Amino acid sequence: ARFNSPQCIERQWLLHSCGLGLSGIQSVPVEHCADAWGIVLTHSRNWRIVYSGDTRPCAALARAGFGATLLIHEATFGDEKAADARAKRHSTASEALEVARQMCAYRTILTHLSQRYASSEARCSGGAAGWADESSFVAFDLLAVNVCDLPGLPSLAPAVARYFEHEAWRVEQREVERL
Repeated sequence: ARFNSPQCIERQWLLHSCGLGLSGIQSVPVEHCADAWGIVLTHSRNWRIVYSGDTRPCAALARAGFGATLLIHEATFGDEKAADARAKRHSTASEALEVARQMCAYRTILTHLSQRYASSEARCSGGAAGWADESSFVAFDLLAVNVCDLPGLPSLAPAVARYFEHEAWRVEQREVERL
């Protein structure tokens, strides 16, 4: 890909001019549609973040991101919808976690979940689906994580789930009061 070329102006800007402290950046073709790419960002302090974008499980991404500090991987479908995931070129939660295992990623954040995971417990901890593990966390809107906070991230899932359950209850109460 042109972006991986040392002469690519955009790549040079990201590495040297934007002040992010990046020492490496690599785009990786992934298995979704034409021109779908994942990215591997390496920081000068030796941590690495890998973002999958929309994709099927992708060996090229697992190789390029090997040893990642954080993998952010789409998990559009639950495991019970594996056929849909294949047909639409997305990943299930278990497939995303398998990529994380192959990559030896320290932490994984699952994102791009379908609205079928309506309950906060399912969204934040894997719930009855049982796919969350001690190194993963499920993203929610506006999630921001400092790399220094990654060690404790998975342990926050139960508290985050309770918070969202409480918020859902508050919204329901407001609706009832309006009637």
